[in-house]
Amino acid sequence: MSIIQLKIETIQPVLATSFEGDPNSDVSYPYLPGSMLRGAFIGRYLRQSHQQELDLTDALVQSLFFDDQQSVYLNAYPVSQSDKRTLPIPRSWVKEKGQDIPLTAYDFSIEVNEDVESPKPVGNSFWGYDSKNKINLYQPQKRINIHNARDRAQGRGTATEGEIFRYEAIDAGETFKSAIICPIHCVAAIEKLLKPQGFWLGGSQSAGYGHVRITYEVIDTDTPWREAGHQPEAEHKGLQITLLSDMILQDDEGQITANPDLLRRAIAEKFGINLTFHPERRSYIGHTTIGGFNRKWGLPLPQMPALAMGSVLVLKGELTGEQIQQLEAEGIGDRRIDGFGRVAVNFWQEETFNIVKPYAPDPNPPELTLTGADLDLTRTVAQRILYQRLELQLQKKASELSIRGKISNSQLSRLRLTAREAISTDNSTTLILMLCNLPKNARDQFDGARVDGKSLTVWITENVNSPGQWILNEDDLTVTIANHSYPIDDAMKREYTLRLIMALAKKATKMEASV
Repeated sequence: MSIIQLKIETIQPVLATSFEGDPNSDVSYPYLPGSMLRGAFIGRYLRQSHQQELDLTDALVQSLFFDDQQSVYLNAYPVSQSDKRTLPIPRSWVKEKGQDIPLTAYDFSIEVNEDVESPKPVGNSFWGYDSKNKINLYQPQKRINIHNARDRAQGRGTATEGEIFRYEAIDAGETFKSAIICPIHCVAAIEKLLKPQGFWLGGSQSAGYGHVRITYEVIDTDTPWREAGHQPEAEHKGLQITLLSDMILQDDEGQITANPDLLRRAIAEKFGINLTFHPERRSYIGHTTIGGFNRKWGLPLPQMPALAMGSVLVLKGELTGEQIQQLEAEGIGDRRIDGFGRVAVNFWQEETFNIVKPYAPDPNPPELTLTGADLDLTRTVAQRILYQRLELQLQKKASELSIRGKISNSQLSRLRLTAREAISTDNSTTLILMLCNLPKNARDQFDGARVDGKSLTVWITENVNSPGQWILNEDDLTVTIANHSYPIDDAMKREYTLRLIMALAKKATKMEASV
């Protein structure tokens, strides 16, 4: 098997809707689910192969998207300061009530410390090591946006359409890491799907959510890879099973049930051994509800109970090293291809440990010459600042311009979809090809519509051929970090020119609907 490690950077807020919040709000998970990643790859595969439907008889399609014995898409969790993938905090980790970071934590699944008077869970976030081998806690930043429903025809709230609701989404500028576990013969196909880097994830993509950048690394398959990052202890008192993701289990009647005993039975039956709950050590179990949305059907998925990530079961019995490796590689339960059912065995054996704050930078750092990875980092920071400045310019320009004249919503929709495809492929000539291949009726509409005193056809062509000409004071947008200057590059100009075209088309659609 091969491991393709993904690094995902959010360019726009991402809405991975969970079941938190009230009926008038959507609250995102603090991570990117594996099912969301698999759906994005399926969409990219359909576009690249120019298909409307997946050919389920195709062996490669089955291997890539539907066989959990071959390909698995893990959840994308936040990265640590050392650029490692973090993991959910085990529910057996506790602290003294009222204690704040830095603090001493205890793993009660190993031994209950009677000196802790009021034990409380460490938290419901993620953890990782820093460069000093101390544990840090991580929680991605979120952004709350307020929206109001409006009548599509009138373009405003009415007596029946006007509720106020909010989105609590993962903020732009957050970084996550995931991994795809797949056969060697699937690596080339997945690498093709990863180019170009721009992806759209989650809900409300037409409202300014979901744009991410994905880079990847193929890990040497000759090197043993363990999701938890630690080798299991050779000597241990029982089997400590920690859930690295939510787990979906079925009972004997086929009902989905969040019963930890089903996990014990599944492991025992898988390896033909006798396992019982440990009589001297405690297990710590959490429960959650799993759902989702199927874009193919346009419907939500059935809700089902599940064991929550971070749950810890302590069993009495023995597994060989090969059995532990197999259990961690394959997982347990349903929907394993979407990253559910991931476990780690005996990966944590510290009864007492310290949790510290992430290290802070020196307020008066010495002047350094940036090279290699440092230069790459400053370039990334500069790009994020440039994107923010371009976003403000885009909003201002879109408010000043409008598409005037008679052009149907179907043609405006065609324009928006083609511009989005051009952004995803970083190929703005796609828009020119669309204009050249329009039927006469559609071409007449594009020629008759006006933008800034020019026909829509001419205006689009000029901006595509000379992207960024609408940007004001381009030199003033240049970002300087540590004596290195980063101007707006051609790729940014192309992307934001295409996004301006999309914004004007969307604006014209709303104006048409309100007439």
